[in-house]
Amino acid sequence: MRPDYRLIDHTADMAYVVEGASFEHLLETATAALADIVLDCEHATLDESRELVVGGADREDVLVAWLNEVVVAFEDDGFLAWDADVEYANEAGARGIVRGRTLDFDREQPDRVIKAVTYHDLSVREARSGRPWSAQIVLDL
Repeated sequence: MRPDYRLIDHTADMAYVVEGASFEHLLETATAALADIVLDCEHATLDESRELVVGGADREDVLVAWLNEVVVAFEDDGFLAWDADVEYANEAGARGIVRGRTLDFDREQPDRVIKAVTYHDLSVREARSGRPWSAQIVLDL
């Protein structure tokens, strides 16, 4: 199942917006959207899982740290996380499990290579007045 996200026009390489019922859900959706941007694969096999623990100074910092850990795992050994189960997330850190698989680059190449998740035009908005949490994320390709 495809993650619910929206690519947006941006002067940087690429940007997207995600929404979630909680900050934890926002991180989960942002993780799935990042994987979908890297490799357009509607039915990914999730045969590996890894624990992720990050710290930060605020929610924006935690979001960037979380997603950059996902990017680093892909750069290091080809592990692409399509799914996440975030145990907790707040302005000081996040902890959870990401699930995905290690790509065989002889058989499949990524659609895009992400260098980093940036702080440029980054925003995290807490749920208010019946609206969900939302985040705008800018990627350096």
